[in-house]
Amino acid sequence: MINNTPTVTRDGVIGQNGSQVVTVDQATGAEFARYPVAGKEEAVAAVAAARSSAGPWWDLGFEGRAERLRAWRREIAVGGEEGAALIHTENGKPLDEARVEVLGILEHVQYAVENAERVLGRREVPDSPTVPNQRAWVEYQPYGVVGVIGPWNFPCSRRGPS
Repeated sequence: MINNTPTVTRDGVIGQNGSQVVTVDQATGAEFARYPVAGKEEAVAAVAAARSSAGPWWDLGFEGRAERLRAWRREIAVGGEEGAALIHTENGKPLDEARVEVLGILEHVQYAVENAERVLGRREVPDSPTVPNQRAWVEYQPYGVVGVIGPWNFPCSRRGPS
């Protein structure tokens, strides 16, 4: 027997056939938006697209990636009020708190722009007296595609490395 009762979640109602997620305005309970649920094929395509962009992203170097992050930061800033309104409606946060969250996102991206090379760049390791004719360094390499399950109420973390 098929259960046609929709599953109610904190974020809304998952469509009866599992093809949509319906989000609701947290203040009024009214339907706010419908989003398609990605299936296996869409997930595989998204991973393939992400994987194909990893090499070119790495090849940009720190300054090239910083340029793109600055452009993304500008887009977030320009749409800041719209972003705050979306956070307010879908997450139920007060509008002023949602605005602070947008500002935090801008700070987080700025931190990445200013500190990525210092934190992730290649650096020499001090020589060892036992092997004076050898040099060593630490160099970070990209992981590739990484899946993240993020919190529903905080779309972009604003915490930098400790």
